[in-house]
Amino acid sequence: MREQSADLWSRPRLMAAVISRDWGAVLRTYRQLTGISPTRLGELVGLAQPDVSEIERGRRQGTSSEVSQHISAGLGVPPHGRHLIDALRAHD
Repeated sequence: MREQSADLWSRPRLMAAVISRDWGAVLRTYRQLTGISPTRLGELVGLAQPDVSEIERGRRQGTSSEVSQHISAGLGVPPHGRHLIDALRAHD
């Protein structure tokens, strides 16, 4: 891993993707910043590598509550990011 997890979440591009719930951008940006493989990323978030790739490319939406919770928990989205996601979800 290129960066410590805490440093990742100070990156505006990554937090903007979290806040907008663009899970494809979250996965892609996280991988770019950390240098991990799609397979390892899938292991972290509880998805198969092909599913990670499909979400990253926008061919599959990671919009279900369960998928967003897996991604948030698996990548260690900080509490302030999770609270924003919950607040936005409440207004859907």
